[in-house]
Amino acid sequence: MAKPVSAQTPVYRGSDGSRNLVDFQLVDCGLRRAKRSVHVKKWTIVFVLMVVISGCDGGSSPSTPTSTPPAATAPPAPSQASITVSASNGLVIASGAGNLVQLSVALRETAGVGANINFLRLEIFRATGEFEERTEIGAADIIAGIGDNRLAANSTESMILRFFFRATVKTGRQMLLTVNLTDDRGNNLQATFPYVLN
Repeated sequence: MAKPVSAQTPVYRGSDGSRNLVDFQLVDCGLRRAKRSVHVKKWTIVFVLMVVISGCDGGSSPSTPTSTPPAATAPPAPSQASITVSASNGLVIASGAGNLVQLSVALRETAGVGANINFLRLEIFRATGEFEERTEIGAADIIAGIGDNRLAANSTESMILRFFFRATVKTGRQMLLTVNLTDDRGNNLQATFPYVLN
């Protein structure tokens, strides 16, 4: 007699009507293997995607460090003032004891260092070129006349000055204007300007 088969165990019958448990088990095992294969493929795909995503997330190439340009070197501070003096509009004014020579005087500083005027001097020379007379206007007289004796850095100071001479002053006489200053660095400076009275 054939061996009884449990009701829980599926049975396939062969073409001749006999029970065929072995065929079913083979088929059943094949299905299970196929299912496991599908799961493995799914996990494999997920793992590959995770690797690609993580590689894209941190895969940017490192930025090239930019070099900082060196700081600009400041030019050295000037060691002394640079003073020029000029004169124009000479005029002789008769005075009881002599003559007044009136000049428009311009002082200019260009180095960036201020200075204080000590005095302005005007000398006159004879027609032969010999020195004849000089007169000066000191710092106190300048302050009394224009309010201060200061020449600021990078500035121009214009003033009208009158120099008194006992000698007779005529047109065509050669003159020499000199300005003496002490700048803010403690330097004693002097600038001159030759002038012919017209």
